[in-house]
Amino acid sequence: MNKDEVKSCICPECGVECKDGICPNCGAKCDCAKENPDAEKDGDSNAPVIPVYNKNAGYAVPCDCTIEKFFGTIQQSVVESWQLHLQTNKYSEHIALNEYYDDALDLVDDIIEDWIGVHGKPTNFECTIFAKNFGDSVGYFTELEGFVKKNRECLFTDSESEILSDIDALLSLIDKTLYKLKQLTESNDMILKFDDFMTQIS
Repeated sequence: MNKDEVKSCICPECGVECKDGICPNCGAKCDCAKENPDAEKDGDSNAPVIPVYNKNAGYAVPCDCTIEKFFGTIQQSVVESWQLHLQTNKYSEHIALNEYYDDALDLVDDIIEDWIGVHGKPTNFECTIFAKNFGDSVGYFTELEGFVKKNRECLFTDSESEILSDIDALLSLIDKTLYKLKQLTESNDMILKFDDFMTQIS
């Protein structure tokens, strides 16, 4: 789905499926016509917001992501974590990133395969978040978490419960990884002190 598409909803007056905010049966304005007061204009300041209906929030929200970008970014997170895991000189960070890599591989695969089973194969994937653009792994995973949370809401509906469950499992894994990176990773000073200790006893 792209930002030019609008999801349907059910007319509160007669129960008929609406699209683009108007009921084809009774002409009532439906929930998918509601404006999001926090929505920003897309591009130039005079351009209208093109809504994508968010059933969970109860109003239309702009979505600047496509399913190809979403899948491409979460798929690439497996590769990014693997690269970060090889580059770090912190043992606990090395382990935390390796655990993300091991667990995310199957989760991402499940999310994409579940979606393909319902909608068919998407076109070429496109990643929008790369670890090299952040100062450390915490910055990367914080951005990834926000990306997944935001686009979970505008790309998927409540009826896609299995996919949403897998995405929630991925979010839980990202949260656990962030906790390990923030709370359990030793500092560079600790590494240097340990290296000094090993030098002294060798």
